[in-house]
Amino acid sequence: MMKTSAILLLMGMGSLMLSCTEETEIVDPRPVSLTPKQQQVVAAGNDFGFNALRTLLAESPDSNLLISPFSISTALAMTLNGAEGATEDAMRNVLGFQGLSTEEVNATFRKLLDYLPSADPVVTMEIANSIWHHQGFSIVPAFLQENQDNFGASVYPADFSNPATVGLINDWVSASTHGKITSIVDQIPPEVVMYLINALYFQGDWTYAFDTEKTQTAVFSAPSMDITVEMMQQRSRMDVLENSLVRAVRLPYGQGRYGFIALLPAEGKSMDEVLLGLNQQDWGEWMNQFVAIDDFQLYLPKFHLSWEKELNELLTSLGMGIAFDPALADFSGINPSIPLYISEVKHKAFMDVNEEGTEAAAVTSVGMGYNSVSMLRFDEPFLCFIVERYTGLVVFSGFVTHPGD
Repeated sequence: MMKTSAILLLMGMGSLMLSCTEETEIVDPRPVSLTPKQQQVVAAGNDFGFNALRTLLAESPDSNLLISPFSISTALAMTLNGAEGATEDAMRNVLGFQGLSTEEVNATFRKLLDYLPSADPVVTMEIANSIWHHQGFSIVPAFLQENQDNFGASVYPADFSNPATVGLINDWVSASTHGKITSIVDQIPPEVVMYLINALYFQGDWTYAFDTEKTQTAVFSAPSMDITVEMMQQRSRMDVLENSLVRAVRLPYGQGRYGFIALLPAEGKSMDEVLLGLNQQDWGEWMNQFVAIDDFQLYLPKFHLSWEKELNELLTSLGMGIAFDPALADFSGINPSIPLYISEVKHKAFMDVNEEGTEAAAVTSVGMGYNSVSMLRFDEPFLCFIVERYTGLVVFSGFVTHPGD
């Protein structure tokens, strides 16, 4: 059985980043109007997140896990503007953008990035995008313009050979997440010429806060052993969902535009069964099945999570492998004469849930590598020789496996 706490956290994050729940406090239940194509982009983002969730939990079923599907999709959608041919097709298939033009995808993100920060005036939702590139590296102007116009991306030329550039990038990340995530780049490999980075920050107080005096220690049944947690509790009118597969509660933040969803399997069902059936169609139906119940008793643990992972393997398993292949990737929309590929997609996420509300942040970076015969990196065992060039005489020959010896 998958770890219950991990699912609760992920469902909450998915709701937080991708859903605008309808709550009784909202006067206007339709705060933003999306076209059918734009709704398709949102639905695709949800399904991408569910696929990522299933795959990552299959790798570590007993570990905590926290992702922001919206952050990952945003960074990859920015990158998509430079993809061509089979690389573009693969990225579209993984992100669920089949049948959508680049203009339609970009327009949807532009609308979401404009709407989400202002959706609830008493909830803080900040989204920042940036493109960092090695100074002097030539970039197709249209690629930068599309990302500036549709994603609000700030463009920063920098000397990637200078170690100080790592600090500049991480300072931007830290500032964009209010210090909750302080770094996304450890060092800049010599083949990397660009980073496309998305950063999210969320801070929302519960519409109905938990009473700190009612928080008590309690036992939480973790997969390997029972552990002691601080269990919050509240008894009030709440939105509750119960069907043949799941049981869930939805807690509003602020004026109700954003909500936190905690979800468990129905009696007799396993978390594996829930994950297997999780998709955008069912998710949409579940969102309409919540019913307000009076005098409902809720117990929810306080928690604090930090999670990070390189997503190359995940995205490759979902069908985006060509984008990571130096020999096959086509990002000529960024630079038509330089064979670029995605060298790394890194994701970090943070969440803190307590009696007052929730604070969360996420960062996704896409590193673009430069595949060129003009560069070689000897970071594995290699042969070496000393020769006399005119006669061709080999004076020394060797095989280097431990350069430090």
